[in-house]
Amino acid sequence: RLHLLEFEAGIRLEAQVDTILESLGIPSEEDLERIMDIFTMIYPRWKQYIEEEKEKERVVYEMGEGAYLRRFNPAHSYTRLVVKALWVLARRKEHAREHALLEELLSQRLFHLARRGSWYQRKALLEEHYMPKMNDGRVSGDLEQRKKAWKKIAAATCESGLQDPNCHLIHHYDLQKRLLKLEKKLRIPKRLQHDFGHARLAEPLEIQVQGIQLKRNSAPKPGAQAASTKTIWLDELDSGGECSVEEMCLSHFRSEGWKGYHAEGGAIRTIFAYLFYDILFLY
Repeated sequence: RLHLLEFEAGIRLEAQVDTILESLGIPSEEDLERIMDIFTMIYPRWKQYIEEEKEKERVVYEMGEGAYLRRFNPAHSYTRLVVKALWVLARRKEHAREHALLEELLSQRLFHLARRGSWYQRKALLEEHYMPKMNDGRVSGDLEQRKKAWKKIAAATCESGLQDPNCHLIHHYDLQKRLLKLEKKLRIPKRLQHDFGHARLAEPLEIQVQGIQLKRNSAPKPGAQAASTKTIWLDELDSGGECSVEEMCLSHFRSEGWKGYHAEGGAIRTIFAYLFYDILFLY
């Protein structure tokens, strides 16, 4: 019962923070302080749950059921609150504290694994650009020596992210790009630098379609609803009348012998629904 009550309380705290961050305008300093107060309150419990779950993984769970059960653990919400606190720390330019919290998040492999890629990205960025100025004693020497040392640490962070099986593929490109840039700055010999040529995507084919946009000069009547921001174009090739930008592009392709339609991904969603029909709709 206590576990359930804490789980529900965690969800309510999560909703409070989301309301602050998703409201219109930039959060005030008072709002940011409220988020940090919530973070300070839940942080010790979060650490405690991390240790408990590590022990359960070692001696209790046998069939990988922990990954499912942890979704209903208060620490699931607490981890999200820790991530929200990262945003506040970044806004306040408390980069040393933000970096330490990112290290803690990455040291656990239990909650919100899908976010690990973005944590690696942010950690490497802090190490490259902000940590050398902190001079917190972790790296000795003058500013130039600290910059070089932190660049090496940032490169190691990128390597760790690329080797982490829980770091999603969408984060690999940015990590690869930063790693290559760091190796050039550190003057690593070419033969020892990473080469991601095997993973590079082909350059997309760019097609430019030109058309004539129509503008209306009529001013809206007082109190009238604001005009739509959708642009109007001249359909030169088909009817010669007005059309949307999508219809204008389709008209251009028809003139080249193609057939097409504007569906906003509708065909893909329909195919998906057919393939997953039993999962989506049947008992």
